[in-house]
Amino acid sequence: MIARKSLTRSDLDEHKIVYLSPGHAPSMVTTIGPAANVNVATFEQTMIVSYKPPRIMIAISPKSDTYKNIVDGSDCVVGFPYLEHIQVAYDGGVKAPRDMSELDIIKNISTYPSAKVTPPSIEQCWINMECKLKSITPAGDHDMVLLDIVNVSLDENVWHDDRIERRNNLPAVYYTTSGHFFVPGERHHVTLSEDLRQYENGD
Repeated sequence: MIARKSLTRSDLDEHKIVYLSPGHAPSMVTTIGPAANVNVATFEQTMIVSYKPPRIMIAISPKSDTYKNIVDGSDCVVGFPYLEHIQVAYDGGVKAPRDMSELDIIKNISTYPSAKVTPPSIEQCWINMECKLKSITPAGDHDMVLLDIVNVSLDENVWHDDRIERRNNLPAVYYTTSGHFFVPGERHHVTLSEDLRQYENGD
């Protein structure tokens, strides 16, 4: 069992959730289905959009079981997988019947109880964000599902008091296409070009 650090809503306001998650990395989401089954799904477009209050947004097709479960009142948990468990994340894209739990058919997946919501958190994710629905905005063939983050649990080894060091050391995994993933390997520091600094404090 991985040692987890728990962060409440007030903790997140202080530490800024943006420094605890990657942008646009594939996420695994758990919800509760109509048969009280645990639904697991993987999404490409997931992004923190506010750190105070802490909120995350996912692009979800209205046809998906996850979308239907959230609309029907299920809370959810959004997690980011470790590289060594990327097969589990990829398998999370399987389209199983809505009343079936993917936990029964995906190999090497396990969960642990969440603190503030009913759906469980996934052990193969280094961070799990427990969420409640804030709003849904149509955006074409996918909708923007905005979620309030009410609690976070993450691998203690990921935590670092310095925010920049913490974010640079996240075990984030990014998706390219057709089953190809990569992990960032370089760090570069840049500053605003001198001729643009007059605009630095603008909106």
